[in-house]
Amino acid sequence: MDSKNGWILPDGEYIECGHGGHIRCAEEKMGMKEEELEKIAVKVTVMESIEDDPIFLTERKRMTQEQLRTIEKYCVHFRYRPPLEYFYQQDLDDLEKMITEDILSILARK
Repeated sequence: MDSKNGWILPDGEYIECGHGGHIRCAEEKMGMKEEELEKIAVKVTVMESIEDDPIFLTERKRMTQEQLRTIEKYCVHFRYRPPLEYFYQQDLDDLEKMITEDILSILARK
């Protein structure tokens, strides 16, 4: 990973884009319009002059496990904190593996 701007595909592959080059990258490297790619991939944008943290944008309701692993690797590599959506989805995935009684007992605690 050399570029902080790119796309994370459903299989976890990271496609690098130059600064502000998401549209050209989508069309030239993947043969898709940006709007189509946003429905399946995660767009990573860093505007260092404005913000310090990357923005992870997607129209997907949930990211794949491969996308989550790539976000984790990306954040470790560039020394960023993963986005809240990363933690929310990890928590949801953990809850889905639990039995109903355990979830209810957690929710019943105050």
